Amino acid sequence: MLFDFNQRLPRALKRRSHESLTDWMERIHLVTPLSPYFVTRYAAQAEVEALDAQAIHHFEQDLAHYLKTQISQ
Repeated sequence: MLFDFNQRLPRALKRRSHESLTDWMERIHLVTPLSPYFVTRYAAQAEVEALDAQAIHHFEQDLAHYLKTQISQ
């Protein structure tokens, strides 16, 4: 999810090798809860299954909306 998002960003907004995920989001001014990413990336399977599907959907929508606004500028 975030890998594809990063690949589609303009060069100046791509994640830098030294940046944490939080630092990157702050730098590019992307305001979205990161919990869906952290749970799907690091949690046990039971925790992933318990994650609200709507939270993941909203996270994906936030990323798509951000891309749309950045690419159209």
